[in-house]
Amino acid sequence: MPERWISFNLEPLETPVLIGLVAFVFWSLSERLLHIFRLCQPKAPQKEKLSFYWCAFSYYGSVIFSLLDAIGFRLTTISPGLSSVRYVGIPFLVVGIVVRIVSRLTLGKQFSAYVQTTQSHRLITSGIYSVIQHPLYLAYACLIIGFSVCFGSIAGFVCAIVSGIPALFYRIRLEEIALLQWFGQEYQQYQKKTNRLIPFLW
Repeated sequence: MPERWISFNLEPLETPVLIGLVAFVFWSLSERLLHIFRLCQPKAPQKEKLSFYWCAFSYYGSVIFSLLDAIGFRLTTISPGLSSVRYVGIPFLVVGIVVRIVSRLTLGKQFSAYVQTTQSHRLITSGIYSVIQHPLYLAYACLIIGFSVCFGSIAGFVCAIVSGIPALFYRIRLEEIALLQWFGQEYQQYQKKTNRLIPFLW
């Protein structure tokens, strides 16, 4: 019987990989719960899709592929001698998940997976949004980097940096244009009082 080119590893997983798996399950369940409670905007007839698909591609490349790479493919995972590097991903995951959940709860029904505006859209400037304008994108950056590092996938990390980060900046640019058109001077005043992505830096 020929050997399959993919064979999932049944040996005990390294601690960072296990932590990454637990974080992935917890994050996925939290997103599902937020969806069940309908903490999002209704779909708009006109919405920008390129940034959505670009971010989705980056997510699958840096998170899902990294996970499969760690537990089965072993195509681009780092060597055992560098396995301690995987621990660097853990604080990224903690920050990413916490910021993501806090941001979603603060936005409530103003959240959308797309760049869109609806008649019920309101500008949120309280909570974490009183410090930075795009905490969800900060969480996204932390998560795609954190998972790829925790899982030790070189290809996943490259995808996060080469595709995920440019997708993030493109999305921010589109969203700021849309918000300026929708809220005008109110959003301009908000921009002057807050940083874009990193508190006290940018």
